[in-house]
Amino acid sequence: MSNIASVLGRTFDASTVDPSNSFEPIPKGKYLVIITESEIKSTKAGDGQYLQLVHEIVDGQYKGRKLWARLNIVNRNKTAEDIAQRTLSALCRAAGVMNLQDSTQLHNIPVVADVKVSKDGEQNEIVTYAAAGAQRQAMGFQQQGNSSMAAHGAPPASAVPVSADPSTDVAPQASSVPPWKRGK
Repeated sequence: MSNIASVLGRTFDASTVDPSNSFEPIPKGKYLVIITESEIKSTKAGDGQYLQLVHEIVDGQYKGRKLWARLNIVNRNKTAEDIAQRTLSALCRAAGVMNLQDSTQLHNIPVVADVKVSKDGEQNEIVTYAAAGAQRQAMGFQQQGNSSMAAHGAPPASAVPVSADPSTDVAPQASSVPPWKRGK
C-alpha cells in the first residue's frame, strides 16, 4: 500500500490533470504544424550531425500532438545527407526562409507536413513539407516568416482544416505538387 497523499502532501485530484494520450501513430495525411523545438546533435557514431525537429500539430483532430524528424545534415553516407538536405530545403521553402542560419528561424511558422506511418506501423515519419497557404491565412498567421503562436493566440474554430483522411490525402490549396505527381 502506498499513501499518495503523504507523498504529494495532498490528495491527488485526477479531474485537475489531463489524462495521458495515446502514443499511437496518427493516420497518414497532411497536417498543419509548427516547429516548436530544434537542436543539432551528434550521431551515435560521432562522425556526423543531425538536426532534430519537434513539430506540433496546430489544427484538427490531432491538435497538440507532436511529431519528430531527424535530418542527417552531416553524414558520411552521402545519400542520407542528400535526402536530409532536400527535406530541409522543402521545409525552408514552405516556411519562406530561404537563407537559413539558425534552425530557430523555422520555429512557429505554420507549414503543412505530409506524414506517413512507418513500415513497422510503430511511428510517424514526415515525408515532405509544403507551404500552408490558405490554412495559414485562415488561422490568422502572418504570411512573412517568423510569426508566433503567442502573438496570435489559439487558432480560431473556423480555421481551414488540413485533410488527415487517408482516402483523400490531399489538403486543398496546401501542396505545390501537381495532382498527377502526388502519391495515393
